[in-house]
Amino acid sequence: MIVIVSDLRGVIERPEITARALVQARRTSQQVVALVPFAPLFARTPTTAFGARVAEVLTREEHDVLGEARRLFASYGARVVPCGPGDDPSLIIRRLGRGRSRGGVRRVA
Repeated sequence: MIVIVSDLRGVIERPEITARALVQARRTSQQVVALVPFAPLFARTPTTAFGARVAEVLTREEHDVLGEARRLFASYGARVVPCGPGDDPSLIIRRLGRGRSRGGVRRVA
C-alpha cells in the first residue's frame, strides 16, 4: 500500500504526472491512498461576520480541490481520505487495513 499525506494541490495542478504515477502503482498491484489534512477542520471558528464569510469562501475552495483530487484518484482506483485534527493515525491505518483483501497494512518505517 502506498500512503500519501498531502493537501494534493500540486497533484491536481499537474494531473498528467499524477496519472502516470497512479498507473505505475496499479501496474505493480499497489493500493494507493491519500490522507488529506482538510484545512477547514484545522481552522478556528470565526468570531466576526467578515471572518465567517472568508472561512466560507476558503472552505468552498478546499472542497473544490478535494473533489477534483478524489475524481482524479478514483479514476485510477485510488482513494482520498480527508483527515482532521481529531483523527487518530492508528485508527485511520486500521480503517484502511480493513479495505485490503489480505493482510492489512504493514508498517515499514
